[in-house]
Amino acid sequence: MPLTRPSSGERPEPPVDPPATAAGQKVRFRSVLLGRVLVYAALATGPAALAVACASGPTVVRSEPSATAQRGARSEPAADPAGYAALFVDLWSQGSETARLMAPDVPVPEWREEAPSVERVHAVGSTQVRQGAWSVTVAVQLGGDSPVRFFTVPVATRSGQKFAVTAAPAEVAVPKAPSGGEEPPYRKSVPTTSPLASTVRDFLNAYAGGSGGAERYLAPGVSLPPLAPSPYEKVTVERLMAAGRQTKGEVGKDGSKIRVRAEVTARDTEDRDWPLTYGLRLRARDGRWEVLALESGLESSRAKSSSAGAHAAASSGGTKAGW
Repeated sequence: MPLTRPSSGERPEPPVDPPATAAGQKVRFRSVLLGRVLVYAALATGPAALAVACASGPTVVRSEPSATAQRGARSEPAADPAGYAALFVDLWSQGSETARLMAPDVPVPEWREEAPSVERVHAVGSTQVRQGAWSVTVAVQLGGDSPVRFFTVPVATRSGQKFAVTAAPAEVAVPKAPSGGEEPPYRKSVPTTSPLASTVRDFLNAYAGGSGGAERYLAPGVSLPPLAPSPYEKVTVERLMAAGRQTKGEVGKDGSKIRVRAEVTARDTEDRDWPLTYGLRLRARDGRWEVLALESGLESSRAKSSSAGAHAAASSGGTKAGW
C-alpha cells in the first residue's frame, strides 16, 4: 500500500497489527497437533522412548580443531641425537651387551682378549641428512698414548621420537676446521713498547701470573673475580692486536675506549708453557689506560654493549660493562 502524507491538521494514526489470517491459524494448529502426535507415539512405544523423546535436545555440531592448532599441540623440541650416539659408541667400542640391546641389527665387536679402555667419548658434530636422520661424529679417547679416534654414527628416529642406530659406526679422519665465516675484528698491531701494551702486560701478570693486585688496573666501579689460586708464575705478551682503528697504543683523551686481543704465553709452576688468548676492553682516564672488562675476544669493535657470554668485569658503582 502506498504511503500517504497526512493533511494539515490531521494526526497520524498509530500502526495496528494486522488480524490473524486463516492461514496463520492453520499453521499453529498443525504445529500443536504434530507435537501431540509425537508424544502419543512415544507413549505407545514405551516409557524408555518417552524419556528419549523428552530428553532429546537440539543437535550440536562440534567443529574439529584446525590443522594448524593440531600441529601446534603436537609440536615438540627439536631432537638431538648427539648424546645417544656418544653413549652407543662408548658401549659399542667396549663390546657391551647394552650396545646390542640399543641396536639389535648392528654388529658389535667381540674382543677375544681384554676390551679397549675407553677414557673419554664426546660428540663433536651432527649433520641432519634428511628429516629424522642424522650423521653424528663422535671422538673417542682410548687409554694410554693412543691418539683420539673419530667415528661417524648413522642415527634415525623411530615413531618420530625414539632414536635408533641404523648401522655400525665408520672410523673417519680428524674433522677439518670450518673455513670462512666472520673474521675477528682485531687486525691492527699494537707496539709492544706502548703504554697500552704495558698496561695489558702488567694487568695479565697481576691477574693470571700470580703477582696479585689486578684491581689497581681496573676502572673505578669495576670489579673482576680473581684467578685464585693462579696456576701460572709469569705471563708474556707475544702479540697485541687492536680492534677498529689503527693505534700506536698511546693514551687517548679521557673517555676514549679500545678493544684488544692479547696472545700470551703463560708459564705454570711446572715450567710448562700454555698459549692463551685474552680479550680486553680498556678506557683512557687521567693519562692512563684502565681495564673495563675481560671479554671473549669475539665482540665487534662497533658493538655498543658487551655480549652476554663475555666474562666481563661486573659494575658495582655505576660504570657499565658495555660501551
